[in-house]
Amino acid sequence: MKKNLYTRLLKYTFRYKGLFSLSILGFFLFALADISAVEWLKRVIGFINSEEESILNPLNLALLLLFISTIRGVGFYIGNFFMANVGLKVVHNLRQDLIGSLLLQPMSFFDQASKGEIVNRVIFTTNQITGAATNALKILAKEGFLLIGLFIYLVYLSWKLTVVILLIAPLIGIVVSLADKRLRRVAKKIQDVMG
Repeated sequence: MKKNLYTRLLKYTFRYKGLFSLSILGFFLFALADISAVEWLKRVIGFINSEEESILNPLNLALLLLFISTIRGVGFYIGNFFMANVGLKVVHNLRQDLIGSLLLQPMSFFDQASKGEIVNRVIFTTNQITGAATNALKILAKEGFLLIGLFIYLVYLSWKLTVVILLIAPLIGIVVSLADKRLRRVAKKIQDVMG
């Protein structure tokens, strides 16, 4: 059932492939800039500790930081702007489909359902579903690119430390899974209260 639900949500989202692709590109730039900032910090520490003359003088380091910050800001803006645009379009499509479905319901449906429950479905629940459809993808893209990039960078710096992190990761996954179950119960209660 859940797989079918997520597939339907993704169909709404992927109707806007162009906007979604631009958003993914923005999040890729954002992650690339974050990883570059880590390397920049390494170079700054090396410059401070080094007594030799090098290509990286303070002006070059400052200009590099300005460039990294600009790319990070542009990526963040592009990613969030286009993902929000997709989210609004998904809400609009969901509401259209929901209202179209409500128009086809028999009178007995309206006798049994309260007005508050129907209004809640049209207004509140569609926004929550949009959060599941677009915000989850936004987090997956932004944090996914960052995770992959930092993992590659970590392997580049120290493969031994990477092995230690890979051994600890399953324990972290268990904790996150437990927290996820609790948050789902809380979200369901909030939805029931809003209804």
